[in-house]
Amino acid sequence: MGRVLIVDDNPANRKLLEAFCDAFGLETEVAETGEQALDRVAAHVMARAPADGAEEAAAPAPDAAPFGIIFMDIHMPGLDGVETSRRLLAGPAAQTPIVAVTADVTAENRRRCLEAGIVEVVHKPISARTLAPILCRYFDF
Repeated sequence: MGRVLIVDDNPANRKLLEAFCDAFGLETEVAETGEQALDRVAAHVMARAPADGAEEAAAPAPDAAPFGIIFMDIHMPGLDGVETSRRLLAGPAAQTPIVAVTADVTAENRRRCLEAGIVEVVHKPISARTLAPILCRYFDF
């Protein structure tokens, strides 16, 4: 089963994305801030790391599976989604596709997102019609 990290400071937006992902049979984890997102990803990386002296990691616990995709709100207080994405892609989530979910439809915002390494930018309000093709691109359905 695939895992999704949803990062959004708005509870209604998180619940909506969770419901869409649940409908596809995906496990979700949520973060309310950029800092929490960094912590969630780091926790999964640590859970998968080999023990001291071990050459290979033991089989990870089921809840330590990597995220197949991250949905990232762009405008959050504190660490915004663009900077959070930069940090994740420069380290523990370098191979994880990040999709921006934003109400900011300006060309400048889209440019900032893509320059940070975000693979797609979708606009709020999000719909199943928008989300389904994205999930199909990154998961085996």
